[in-house]
Amino acid sequence: MQGVTGTPFRAVDVDASQRGGVLTSRAFFPPSTRTARAPPCCAGGFVRSRLLCVNLPAPPPNVDVSLNAVDPNGTTRERYQEHLANPSCSACHTLMDPSVSDSSTFDAVGRYRDTELGQPIDATGTLFSPIDTLEDFRFDGVLRSRST
Repeated sequence: MQGVTGTPFRAVDVDASQRGGVLTSRAFFPPSTRTARAPPCCAGGFVRSRLLCVNLPAPPPNVDVSLNAVDPNGTTRERYQEHLANPSCSACHTLMDPSVSDSSTFDAVGRYRDTELGQPIDATGTLFSPIDTLEDFRFDGVLRSRST
């Protein structure tokens, strides 16, 4: 953050439209989710299993975990859309990937950004409720709900 120097911990003012709660802090997530182009399922699996206490099923036996012809120059969302389109993957990835769609609004060190690879970031997603009686939470960006 610009203007913050030194080693002591202290409170700093942040833009509420960019930050809010632990999910906007890269430090909160496990190291495997903090790379510049980490798959959304890494952070999504963490949110589902550790925060919502939902056990995710193991991948089907002999599932091919490679992605077909992924454009290495695509955005994070573009590179992992096959997870949601492939029937053998979508059952679990529907629960994980869209729940952290706004995570690409942060780079590997947690700086907020509006674009990825020169393209505007689509930070919309859905956190599917683990409880049937609760509604799914649709969001657009950092913790901002969007109408259904």
